[in-house]
Amino acid sequence: MKSRTIIIALFLTATLTTLSATHSPLAASNNIEPVPQATPIPMLAGTTQPINVSQGDQTNPHVACNIATYTDDDFQGNSVIKYFDFATNTEHVIPGNGLDRLSETDGRRIAFTRLEADGDHIVIYDIPSQTTTVIPGNGNTDPVIGGNLVAFVHGIFSPVSIGEISVFDQNTGNVTQLTNDTLPARSPSVSPDGNVVVWEKCQANGTGCDIYSATADQVIQLVNLDNGIKADRDCQ
Repeated sequence: MKSRTIIIALFLTATLTTLSATHSPLAASNNIEPVPQATPIPMLAGTTQPINVSQGDQTNPHVACNIATYTDDDFQGNSVIKYFDFATNTEHVIPGNGLDRLSETDGRRIAFTRLEADGDHIVIYDIPSQTTTVIPGNGNTDPVIGGNLVAFVHGIFSPVSIGEISVFDQNTGNVTQLTNDTLPARSPSVSPDGNVVVWEKCQANGTGCDIYSATADQVIQLVNLDNGIKADRDCQ
């Protein structure tokens, strides 16, 4: 009986070995595609550097030339504009009233929104001279800067306006309103040389948005953003 058991075990072992050898080429003939390896995402060379990771919120960063600017809110009711100078590896605070936010820079100047008793105002801080200029009018927010122009949204919190685009010419001190209709305009941007302002205009429900522009001669037209603007930025 014991001999018969050994014979059966040897027979089963031989059978399994044969089946294994038989199925190996069959598995190869099933045309099973190998799983492709994930392509690694290329990373920028260099190292990351924390600019400000202190308590509170540091938000709304913008960078141009050697300057990075942002809003620093300490969660205690105090919001200031700070900028980091990569050339000197130093951080600076722009003098304000503790209610400053939404800054943008061209590398020499910083434009930001300041809340006053009568509403929002746009302030321009000149880094080399450490002086400030307040743009005339209130109800202004979300500034962007390029060349001698500062574009911003006017009246977005006003009960009689849902947002218009205006520009301030630093050479003349004049404010020019570019839009005046019942549709909300927002998200302005200025070319580095200050020759073109672009923004989006939407339907009242926030859909159906289009891109508009105003050139230096204030002629408003619908633009194709594929035709980019080539301009040099002066950081000196």
